[in-house]
Amino acid sequence: NEICYDKVAEAVRKGNQAMVFVHSRKETGKTAHVLVETAQKLGEVERFSPAQHPQYGLISREAKKSRNRELTELFESGF
Repeated sequence: NEICYDKVAEAVRKGNQAMVFVHSRKETGKTAHVLVETAQKLGEVERFSPAQHPQYGLISREAKKSRNRELTELFESGF
């Protein structure tokens, strides 16, 4: 997980997006939560914030409509 976080953070620092491939749907949420927790521990959570994106308002409204609680939580963290 440390290597994964380092690679994702590096891509974001360079202004790029990052996609992480996992083995199952269940692992997708677990991995995203680990990445959020790592960013919080390192004080880098703001680096992943989607709030500065020009379409943030529109996308945020759509994400909040989702019945998937995990999606709405992770979206706010930028994951």
